[in-house]
Amino acid sequence: MTSFLNLIQNPDGPVSALLVQKPELMKALRYHQLIPFIQEARQVPQLKPLHIQNLKRAHKQQQSKSQLTLAFAEMDIDARWFKGHTLTDKLYKTPASRYASDLDVLLPRKASVVKAALYLIDQGWRCPFEHNADIAKQINDYLKTHKDLPLRHPASGTVELHYRITAAAVPISAAFERWLWQCDNSQLSCEELLYLCYHGSVTAYHRLKWLYDIHLYLEAWLKERTTEELLSFAKKTDTLRPLLLSWGLACRVFNTQMPVSIARQIHKSWLVRWGMQRVLLNAEKCSGQSPSLMYRFERRLFWYLAHQKPQNQCKVGRSVIELAVRSAFRR
Repeated sequence: MTSFLNLIQNPDGPVSALLVQKPELMKALRYHQLIPFIQEARQVPQLKPLHIQNLKRAHKQQQSKSQLTLAFAEMDIDARWFKGHTLTDKLYKTPASRYASDLDVLLPRKASVVKAALYLIDQGWRCPFEHNADIAKQINDYLKTHKDLPLRHPASGTVELHYRITAAAVPISAAFERWLWQCDNSQLSCEELLYLCYHGSVTAYHRLKWLYDIHLYLEAWLKERTTEELLSFAKKTDTLRPLLLSWGLACRVFNTQMPVSIARQIHKSWLVRWGMQRVLLNAEKCSGQSPSLMYRFERRLFWYLAHQKPQNQCKVGRSVIELAVRSAFRR
C-alpha cells in the first residue's frame, strides 16, 4: 500500500513530516473527513486549525439539533435522528471526534417533510432550489424523485429531512426505519449496523470516514453481541454483501477484528474481493476532488451489486435509471 493508506493505518507515525512532503495527503484527509481520527491519535500542528473548526461545527450542530427537536415538537411531528451525532454519542470519545457535514432526521411521511420544511423556511432555512409562491407544490414535486429535502441555514448549518432512509425501498431501509421508530437509538442493533454497511457499500466508500464508523461499531459489537446474529439478519435483509465488503475493508484499513466465519465467506466471494480492491485503489488515487465520472458510474454498479435478490436489484435498477434521466435533464 502507498502513502495515503499507510498514513491511515499508522496514525502514530511521522504524520507532520508526511504532510509537508506530500501536500496531496492533506487534501485526501479532508476529502475522506478523517482529520479528527488522525489528530486525536497524534497532535499534528498542520491539522490543529481544522480540528478546531470541526469542534466549532460540532457545537453548532448540537445546538441546531436541539432547536430543531423543539421545532418538530411544536409542529407535533415525530422525528428520529440518525447517522451523524447519534453515532458520535454512541461510538466516539467527544462530539468533535467525528466530522459531520449535516444532520439527518427521519420524519413519518412526505406530508411531514412538507409541513416541517414550510415552517423552517419561514424561520430562515433555505431550499436547494429557487422557490415561488406555490412552494408546497415545489417541495412535493421535489420529493417525487428524492428521499429527503436538504435545508440550509446561514447560522445553523444543513439538515436533511427524510421521509425514507434509502433511495430505493429495499428491505434494510424498512427494517432500519422500523427500528428507529420503535427502539432506543442509544443501543447497538443489527438494523443500524447493516444500514451503515449498506450506505457505505452502495457509495463504494468514497469517504473512508464511513468505514471508520463501521470499524468502531464492529469493535463494540464483538464485545456485546454475536456474529451469527448479524449474519442471520444480513441474509434476511439482503445485506450480506455489504456486510462482508465493509468488514473486509475495515480489517484491511483499520485492523478490525475478523471472525473466522466472516473471513471464510469473504474468501468465497470474488465479487466482495473485487469490491475491496476497487475501494482501496480509489482511496489511494484520491486527489481531494469530487470523484470522476467513471468512479460515479462505478458507484452505481456497487449499488446494484450490493443485492443478491433479483427483486431488490430491479428496484435499484429503476432508481439508477431515474437518477440518470434526472441528471440528463439538469444538463
